[in-house]
Amino acid sequence: MDRALVSGTRGREFESRIAHHQYQSSSQRCIGMPRGKGLLLIVVLGAALYFLMSYHIILTNRGTRLLKKSSMTLQYTLFSTKGKANKSILAIDALRKAGIGDLLKREGLMTEEEELRILETLDVN
Repeated sequence: MDRALVSGTRGREFESRIAHHQYQSSSQRCIGMPRGKGLLLIVVLGAALYFLMSYHIILTNRGTRLLKKSSMTLQYTLFSTKGKANKSILAIDALRKAGIGDLLKREGLMTEEEELRILETLDVN
């Protein structure tokens, strides 16, 4: 939009201060918010989506743990181990590849022997 057209004048009577203010006001009305805030919102939403695609959020009896995903996906982003058997947890490929077995052992919810026995019954190496 031409600033001169916004102010309604041309030539010597053109006041850049008034035209600039009216130009900024009209451009903000078109977008709905200032460009900086819109860009910031897009960046924050993009970062949140990247985080959700990169980490499993695992809820255990002892708290919340983050587990790096083996590939970027939204599958099993939020997963609770509460009330689930270790065999059913390890049967999920995405969680097993990300290292849920090691997390369960660190939390004291499973032993090394139990993990090996479960993986053997699942026929996974």
